Amino acid sequence: KPIGDFKLKLDGASLESLLHEVLETFAVKQMEVTDRHGAWHKLCIHPYKREGTKIDGAVITLLDIDKLKRREHEIAQAQTYAANIISTVREPLVILDAQLQVRSASPSFYETFRTTPAESENRLIYSLGNRQWDIPRLRKLLDEILAKDTQFADFEVVHDFPGIGTRAMLLNARRIVDGHGESDHLILLAIEDITKRKQAEEAYREGAVRLQAIVETAADAIIILDAKGAIESFNLAAESMFGYSASEAIGQSVALLLPPEAVSESKGWLRRRVRRGAAKVLGVHRELKGRRKDGAIFPMEVTVNEIDDHNIFTGIFRDVSRRKELEKEVLEITAQEQRRIGQELHDGVGQELTGLSMMADALAQRLDKSDQAKLADKIRDGLKRTHD
Repeated sequence: KPIGDFKLKLDGASLESLLHEVLETFAVKQMEVTDRHGAWHKLCIHPYKREGTKIDGAVITLLDIDKLKRREHEIAQAQTYAANIISTVREPLVILDAQLQVRSASPSFYETFRTTPAESENRLIYSLGNRQWDIPRLRKLLDEILAKDTQFADFEVVHDFPGIGTRAMLLNARRIVDGHGESDHLILLAIEDITKRKQAEEAYREGAVRLQAIVETAADAIIILDAKGAIESFNLAAESMFGYSASEAIGQSVALLLPPEAVSESKGWLRRRVRRGAAKVLGVHRELKGRRKDGAIFPMEVTVNEIDDHNIFTGIFRDVSRRKELEKEVLEITAQEQRRIGQELHDGVGQELTGLSMMADALAQRLDKSDQAKLADKIRDGLKRTHD
């Protein structure tokens, strides 16, 4: 029967026209087609000879490649998906092949390192730029990824990169494996620029060192407490004031430094500050009793403040024993001086009033003789009241 009677319905191909072409040209025809159900096949048409060079017909072969085509489609979709992700990630990414040549890179890689695909792709990672990636330790790590199926993270590189200056980078790399557990012997290398973070950390460390130096040389005792009242820092002045070394005090409760009656009050401050919605009760000078290592009780002035709302508290403790003694001495001296002045006033004025009283009596007697009795009585009464 003619081949057209079978009505195979292969999309994209006309068997009859293809057969005619093969028989006329003696050339093999191969193509991929789909059937009525959408399944993929590989169509092959071969001419054959029976004797001599005479073409006697053709052989048609249909090979089922549906699974293969669907697999290729999935791979293509996955590659497109991955490429879209890589192109939008801000972190520079590089894909290396088994020979550690750059297969592709993200736009952020080219932008960060001021290079182009033409200058980077199909070149060894170690030869890029001024060979900034040619690091023995990095070579070993990358070689082991494919050989031993390993990965690495946070490998730090500090280098003076052309055009961008000195940068600190963290490298992370792993083998790329598809969803079916198969690998194409590729390595994904992610590069994180941590230059600003390193600079911030260095500035923080320098600031912390300076602050610690200030704290250690301060005349007042400076103690840092956590939200539960545990001691986290204890400067030299605190050691001198309380008699404990820093190693003895750190980790202990602030109650170590207070007599029992002052412990509950200090805990109340912290509870009121940490509790949500509580009014701020810090930053105010308070007078408390302190307790030294030898058990001696002494007066002190305390100021507590919170550090940046992180439930970390700084307490400044000042020994006011000497001030209290001086205040007491001043009060005693003032009282003595008041008594002395009062006595002097009493003795001196009293004598003068006595003399005036005697003179008034004499004057009254004279007035009596001159019939001025009422005036004499008033003088006597006035002097008597003044003397009393």
